[in-house]
Amino acid sequence: MQPTRSKRSLWIVAGATALSVLVSLSAAGATLEDLPPFAWSHTYFTPSTLGLPVNATAPEWSQRTWCGHRTLLVVSQSRFDQQLLPIFATWAELDGLMVLIAPPPHNSSSIAELRTLAGEQIEILSNNDARAFYDKFRIGELAPDVIFLIDEDACIIYRQTRLSLRSMPDLEPVVLAFAAGDPLPEATITEHLLAQGDQAPWPDFELQSPDGETLSLSAGPIRLLFSGEYVEGQQAALVFHALDELRADYPQVEFVWHLPYVTASGYGAIARMAELADDGTWDASWGKRPVDDYLAESIDLLAAWRRRVAGYAETIAAEWTVALDPGYRLQRWWLIYGAPMVMILDGDGTVLFPCSFFLADHRTGEPVLHSGAIDALREVLDEAVAEGGDDAP
Repeated sequence: MQPTRSKRSLWIVAGATALSVLVSLSAAGATLEDLPPFAWSHTYFTPSTLGLPVNATAPEWSQRTWCGHRTLLVVSQSRFDQQLLPIFATWAELDGLMVLIAPPPHNSSSIAELRTLAGEQIEILSNNDARAFYDKFRIGELAPDVIFLIDEDACIIYRQTRLSLRSMPDLEPVVLAFAAGDPLPEATITEHLLAQGDQAPWPDFELQSPDGETLSLSAGPIRLLFSGEYVEGQQAALVFHALDELRADYPQVEFVWHLPYVTASGYGAIARMAELADDGTWDASWGKRPVDDYLAESIDLLAAWRRRVAGYAETIAAEWTVALDPGYRLQRWWLIYGAPMVMILDGDGTVLFPCSFFLADHRTGEPVLHSGAIDALREVLDEAVAEGGDDAP
């Protein structure tokens, strides 16, 4: 079954970084088999390449001081959505808030155009200065863009990865509270950069089952989490079936299929942000149609998607915990930065295998998984079970 245009567009951004990995490999004349399994994720997507964490001190830069004022900083080495500039310009008008953007490398004419689009109240760094920020704020060459909120004491009090019209509605109340010097909203999601051996905090919010019941993730069995949209014949489906075969050998382990989605109210919030960003016009993937038509179709597609997922939960994923993630909250909480993705947690939340792309090589025309990938996961699960992780899922 092929996904609809609108539903597929929700996963385009999630898979963009994975695609860049495959393109980089192909350009180098290499395949996934030329590297250890999961090597790309464990090299290019780690806490040392995905940006400084919350509560870190913002590093000094040239003669600039972070102290004494509040700063919204965007650092983007690989991608920046210029469509969002009008929204940032609105925030730049807030009293006491400085907006600063370190964009991906551009030629001089492109930098000039970007500065024109941004307006006078947003500072766009030059290529040389932006490169210094990539290093100082630990944004790797393949990492998604990250926004940092830095307070008057040079402390990073909030960060959010991957900026888009979908993420702007959740970011807006955080920015407004930050600019006013107020506490961040109670529902604010904190991103946690998790490496192997770290203690993953259990989410303080609930997920959903396909039938609408609430699901909670807390201490319990070993868990293998897979994040990816199932489309028969495509990469994530191949990964899912490989993981399902692995699942049969580990009854002690809870296999969780994580599916983030935009809620019905979320589509309305996206429409409002699109109007702020682009005077009511629409991205080409939405057909540049009227807002009311977009909202009606989106809600219909969401209902169809939920029915499809409910069908999967009774068939191909009957032995899985299917966890729907309204509003992409768990995705941000554990920084599940792309798809298809896999991670393994011990029963107490210790990260046994960090969030990693599970990629297929397409050079032959058909997706092929790395021959050592499942064995690498099996080794982690064997050790976890041997150490006493035998609570029933």
